Amino acid sequence: MRITIGIKSLKEADYFLHNGADEIYFGPAVSSHRAAFSKEKEIVSSIKLAKKLRKKTLLALNEIYAREQYGFLLAHARRLAENGLDGVVVRD
Repeated sequence: MRITIGIKSLKEADYFLHNGADEIYFGPAVSSHRAAFSKEKEIVSSIKLAKKLRKKTLLALNEIYAREQYGFLLAHARRLAENGLDGVVVRD
């Protein structure tokens, strides 16, 4: 069994990754997302912490976004992938 936890901050990432979570997920750095960080830099710090602990990270893009946000979201996901992001959850 894998334990996957949604987080909204580096503090939450640190707590859950050190207390049993196998992987964490979070929304993009946009205010409309319910599991969102306020800054991309903090997401990258959480990804790096997970990598250090040999844990996984997922970006949740499972909300309905305006077409105008697509470019930002794709660029955001690419930057996070370049920093070690393991996967993306996309709405069906």
